[in-house]
Amino acid sequence: MRECDGLTDSLLYIIQTALGSNDIDSKTIENCVCILRNLSYRLAAETSQGQQLGSEELDGLLCDANGRDGETSGCWGKKKKKKKGQDQWDGVGPLQDSADPPKGVQMLWHPSIVKPYLTLLSECSNPDTLEGAAGALQNLAAGSWKWSVYIRAAVRKEKGLPILVELLRIDNDRVVCAVATALRNMALDIRNKELIGKTHTLHIASALASCGLSV
Repeated sequence: MRECDGLTDSLLYIIQTALGSNDIDSKTIENCVCILRNLSYRLAAETSQGQQLGSEELDGLLCDANGRDGETSGCWGKKKKKKKGQDQWDGVGPLQDSADPPKGVQMLWHPSIVKPYLTLLSECSNPDTLEGAAGALQNLAAGSWKWSVYIRAAVRKEKGLPILVELLRIDNDRVVCAVATALRNMALDIRNKELIGKTHTLHIASALASCGLSV
């Protein structure tokens, strides 16, 4: 389905058109978001772009996620220091290896998809749509694929962390579960983890307490 000509473009167009209108809570938007969430699952493993990720690049991404640099003993042995800026996009400036604007299946993982998802999470009241949007971000931010690194940076740039944290208060277990897992994946980014720890710990603890849980 990902390779179906015009599918991703059409789904995103429908969502973009509904943002800021009464249609945002409609069944149509719910279905579009849920399809995009499913299409976003295991992108790194199931797309040609993801399969081009070699062990050396994967090693670098995994080690970068742990805050290491320089020449270190990586997951597959010793690795050289990565060139400045390589796979370290922080949400600002142009992206390497990206069509501008993205087209077709590329739109599934391009950081520009973050903003409509966050808008849905901010403005929508349909719990199924909220679960779908949070689940899509959860899928996109998972793992150490280059585009997952970019997605985590884009969520920070678009001030999406407070939006996700606030949704932990919602009275819907499925939404809370999707949001909590999305936050876990966002925290794979060192800067995101620091922001969550410094500014959102009390909110998260409060949300967990309201669910009868503790930290």
